[in-house]
Amino acid sequence: MRMREVRIEELPLLQDIERAAGRCFRDIGMPEIADDEPLPLDELARYQRAGLA
Repeated sequence: MRMREVRIEELPLLQDIERAAGRCFRDIGMPEIADDEPLPLDELARYQRAGLA
């Protein structure tokens, strides 16, 4: 699978992916992980600018 760097306009999608992944933890009795909020957009943007997203 080829992966590419995320574009700045895609950062909210990363948050959506994190929330969706967290829901799986609720199903196995780990609601504290499911309820954990994703990183804020400004922090994700720092990762993106550094080439880490």
